[in-house]
Amino acid sequence: MYTIDPSASGAFTISGGVQLAVNCGIVVDSNSPTAMSVSGGTSVTAPSISEVGGYSISGGSSMSPLPGHTSSQPDPLAYVQAPATGSCGYTNYQVSGGASKTLSPGVYCNGISLSGGATVTLNPGVYVLMGGGLSVSGGAVLTGAGVTFYNTGNSTYGYSGISISGGTTENLSAPTTGSLAGILFFQDRTVVGGASSSFSGGAMSTLVGALYFPTTDISYSGGVTAAYTIIVSRRISFSGGATLNSDYSSLPAGSPIKGLVSLSE
Repeated sequence: MYTIDPSASGAFTISGGVQLAVNCGIVVDSNSPTAMSVSGGTSVTAPSISEVGGYSISGGSSMSPLPGHTSSQPDPLAYVQAPATGSCGYTNYQVSGGASKTLSPGVYCNGISLSGGATVTLNPGVYVLMGGGLSVSGGAVLTGAGVTFYNTGNSTYGYSGISISGGTTENLSAPTTGSLAGILFFQDRTVVGGASSSFSGGAMSTLVGALYFPTTDISYSGGVTAAYTIIVSRRISFSGGATLNSDYSSLPAGSPIKGLVSLSE
């Protein structure tokens, strides 16, 4: 897990008794003295925790191990090339009222909205969200293997975040091969001041892949433990317990995170 804002206070925030277990390490790149905040009876465990700035632990919380200091780290997914976009194939795409649909890759202008018990299956490929983002609510079920969502926008269809609400079910996995292997959500790097995203699916949800939001914030609450989940975002807060694993056996080329963090002390 990486937060890559270079100076934000609270770049990594967790509170309210949340239990977080990260089996692949945590890196907080902010140089703020309060870059990491762990409070309210929360526990955070990981093989390694590294930060550029400082941290605070309060209210009976714990971090194991305590963070070690590191130099500023580059965006670990900067090498991944953004997919092509193109013209609108669908506009204002909505599924609700208990309907069942199968969607194909393409450009979804003004986003995708699923609600009211909808059941949607995604064919493998790249789903370009040209504005509008992705909204899953109201008991909807979303399933897809070998998929990547590219979240962007333009002057006609403004950028919006991802909103996955509690009580929904998502079973999504990234491609295992190709240029987007391991990338499940990919936020357009040119987005400035974009809306935050929230991943709070139901207890039966799995997200296998990287959630890559290099210039926007996310809130995360885990569902079923996935083989691997990578989070790279500007800032992150946790609204529920989660376990992030690092089993990359499904990826022939291994983890999409290729760099290593070096501790200076």
